[in-house]
Amino acid sequence: MESTSANGREVSSRLPSFMQQLLGKRPKGTECDTLEFRKSLLTMIKEMPFVGLFGDIKGQTKFEASGMTVAPQGGRDWLWIVFDNLLAIGRVDEHFEFRDKRNQLVGETGEDSQFEGLTYVASTGHFFAVEELYDEEAHAMEPYTHEIEMSADGSTYTTIQRCPVHYAFEHENKGFEGLHYHEDAHGHKYLLGLCEGNFCKGGAEGRETGNGRIIVSQFNGKSREGACGWDVVKEVAIPPAADFMDYSGMAFRGSKTAIVSQENSAMWVGEFDFEALEFTSEGQVFNFPRDNHCDMIFCNVEGVQWLDDVRVVIASDKAKKDQPFRCVDHEQRVSIFALPEGSKDGPEPSRASVEKSNNKSNNIQIDSQQLQQVDEGGEDGEVDVVVEEGLTVHSFFEEDGAEQELVAAV
Repeated sequence: MESTSANGREVSSRLPSFMQQLLGKRPKGTECDTLEFRKSLLTMIKEMPFVGLFGDIKGQTKFEASGMTVAPQGGRDWLWIVFDNLLAIGRVDEHFEFRDKRNQLVGETGEDSQFEGLTYVASTGHFFAVEELYDEEAHAMEPYTHEIEMSADGSTYTTIQRCPVHYAFEHENKGFEGLHYHEDAHGHKYLLGLCEGNFCKGGAEGRETGNGRIIVSQFNGKSREGACGWDVVKEVAIPPAADFMDYSGMAFRGSKTAIVSQENSAMWVGEFDFEALEFTSEGQVFNFPRDNHCDMIFCNVEGVQWLDDVRVVIASDKAKKDQPFRCVDHEQRVSIFALPEGSKDGPEPSRASVEKSNNKSNNIQIDSQQLQQVDEGGEDGEVDVVVEEGLTVHSFFEEDGAEQELVAAV
C-alpha cells in the first residue's frame, strides 16, 4: 500500500485526505496522546487574575490564594477566598467580571494570615479558616481554626475565637490544605481537614502517591476560655484512584466530592458518605489542560469549589521561583472548568469521534464538516466507506497487511 509521511509518521495514502492529515499530525509518545487522557481533560471556560477581579485591590498586586468556599450574603451566594499572604478575605460574584465593584477584599489586608482553608457554617452564618502554628514543646505543627463573623455590610470581619485541632503534623508546610464543616442530625460538629502530603506526612513517605488522607475532628463544645478545641475522631483514606503526589483543595456538593492536586495538575471526583464518614466510590481523575508539549501549565491549584454538577472553579497560588516559566500564565487567579463530555460525572457526549478499533491509543476526533469530506468507495476495494443511519461512518481499509476500521459517529 502506498504511504505518505507527515511529521515523520507513515500514513496510508489510501485513507481520505483529512484522515491522513489527522493521523500524521498526532503527537507521538506523550501521555496527552492517549484516548484515556483526552477523555479526562477539563475544559476551561473562563479565568480572571485576582488583580483584575476586585474593584479596589487596596494596593495589593500579590494574591497567594490558598482556599475557598461558597456562602450566602444579602440573599445570594458568593465565592469567598482566603490568601495566605493577606488577612483580607475575597468576596467574589459568580460571574467573575473585571473590576466588578461587587467583588471586594473584606477587611484589612494586614500581614500574612497563613490561612490554608475556608469553610462555611450554615447554622451560625460564620466561617472557619485554618492556619498552622508551630508548637515549640511538641516540635510539631498544629492547626488552629479561626471562627469568623462577617459584618452586615460585608466590609469587614471579626474573629470570634481561635481553637486548636488536636492533630500534630511532623513536617512544616505539610498541614491542612482544604477544609469542610459538617453538622450531623444530632448537632455534632465535625471538621474535615485535607492533608497536603500522603499519609499526612512530609518527606519520602509523603510522596508515596495514592495515599491521601482526610482528618475528621469533632468540636468539644467549649468556649475559648474553656479550652475549646477539635478532637480527632477518624482518619479517612482517600481512594487510591486519586493517585496524587499532593492534595491541595477539596469541595463537596452533597455527596459529590472534588479533590485537586497541585503537583499532578489534576482533580479527582468521587462520592462521600457523611453518615459513615467514608468514601463510597473509587472515583475518576480529570486533568487540567496542558501545553503543546503535554507539560503542566496549571501548576499552582490551591482551592476548588463546585459551581453546579458539571462546572468547578479553582483558585491558583503564585508560581514558585523554581517552577518553569510556563507556570506563570495561570498563577494568582480564578479559573472555571467544565467536566468533559461522556465522563461519569460530566454531560453526555455529542461530538463526533473517530475510533481506530484495533488500537485505542490511536483514537482521534473529527467534526461533522470533516465527515462530509469522506470519499465513498476506495480504489481496488482498499478503502470502503459505508454511511449508516444517524451519520455513522465506517471506513474499512488495509494497512500493514491487516484490515483496519475507522468508525465516526455524530
